[in-house]
Amino acid sequence: DFDVFPKRSRNKISFSGPIALLTGPSAASSGDMSTLWLADHPLVRTFGKPTASAFNLQTQPALGTELDLGPEWFGQIAEANLYRVGQPDEYMTHRDLAIDHPVWLRSIDVVAGKDTVVSAALDWISQQ
Repeated sequence: DFDVFPKRSRNKISFSGPIALLTGPSAASSGDMSTLWLADHPLVRTFGKPTASAFNLQTQPALGTELDLGPEWFGQIAEANLYRVGQPDEYMTHRDLAIDHPVWLRSIDVVAGKDTVVSAALDWISQQ
């Protein structure tokens, strides 16, 4: 329980156009952190589903021989958990980040070769 996340400054912007950030539940670890940092930019809007919210350091220690999870399973322990500066009691692991435009893939669109997340992002960009 020692990780902290500093609040990023919003007053140094080098790009003045709209930025669409596509997210999804398979993002973990650096995918979570990158989404968190980038979403703080005032011109970024997120599209998709929340990330895995795995804001911690997971390890697979030797759990001993008395814990047999079977050949297809393994155990991990989170050694640390991230929180924002000034909010040490609000751990971020398993807390979904807010998505500006919650949209996800639909099987009918995938079959037709259409990506609904990308389409929503492009529609938003074209309106800016």
